[in-house]
Amino acid sequence: MKKIVLVLSLAFAATNLFAQENATVAQPQTKAEATQDSGFKTTLVLKTDQQSAYREIIKRYAIMVRDLRKGGLTIEQKEQKMREYDLQRDAEVKLLLTPEQFKDYLNDKEERAKRSVGLQKKQHPLGTK
Repeated sequence: MKKIVLVLSLAFAATNLFAQENATVAQPQTKAEATQDSGFKTTLVLKTDQQSAYREIIKRYAIMVRDLRKGGLTIEQKEQKMREYDLQRDAEVKLLLTPEQFKDYLNDKEERAKRSVGLQKKQHPLGTK
């Protein structure tokens, strides 16, 4: 019995070790491949000086939305605030981007909204929440 347990544990350890070695040999994904795997491609190409400012805007509003969701407001009040935040964020982003970049930003935003609606339908197949 002890021999069987020892053999099985050694086999399991060898399999684990082999899997880890193969995982480290695999090539890291390029940025394009990682984006493609997520199922969403962005067309927004930012200049170096725009990248950090854009990230800060998006991060700040993400925190505001997170805090809003935790707040004690009604659903209607939260929806109203979310619309306000969305308009404010878009106004800040518009000041940062060129007209072509802002058009791409809006297209990406619309695509995310479409995907979000699709995900919500998949999450609640029976129409219950």
